[in-house]
Amino acid sequence: MSSLFLKIIVSVPVIVAATLLAPLLGVLLMILRYITSNSKKDRRGSISIIIIGLLLLIPRWLFLLSEGLHFDMAVNAFLKNIVNNEFYMNNVTTCGFTLIVLGIVSLIVSILFNNLLTRFKNMLSGAIERNEVKHAEIEKENNFRVKEMEYKAQHSHVVTCPKCGANNTIVGDTGVCGYCRQSLSSK
Repeated sequence: MSSLFLKIIVSVPVIVAATLLAPLLGVLLMILRYITSNSKKDRRGSISIIIIGLLLLIPRWLFLLSEGLHFDMAVNAFLKNIVNNEFYMNNVTTCGFTLIVLGIVSLIVSILFNNLLTRFKNMLSGAIERNEVKHAEIEKENNFRVKEMEYKAQHSHVVTCPKCGANNTIVGDTGVCGYCRQSLSSK
């Protein structure tokens, strides 16, 4: 499926038209839009769909307002014809409500998904950071041990114990025999 075709399929006008024809198709296209787009585009699309749904309901609201405020009979009759039209009542009103609900649900899902994604990224970066700190500590400890071993290798001497005759390796100038605990000196 080409990218241009996908962009056209998940565009707001196509979703509105699909919702007008079949509300379930509009919902499926909105889900596809959510899956294939980034969050900023998603929110703009959700808000656009809510606004279009509200615009579809304007004749009905104007009719109720004109009846309540007793506007001119000609305006009231014109709005009554639109609102009482079978197509408007069955399709346009249903589509308007569906678009509003679809937009609100999509907006909520988008916000929740972004929050979960942000938390996951923070958790992952925290785990990576902790791993790097642990690695640095291990490396520091290993470097210390290597330096200690180098020091011991450079400053160690084999000394024979004068009391028991055992060979002992001492670091520096003095040490203790490992067998009889006699004090040893390299000099």
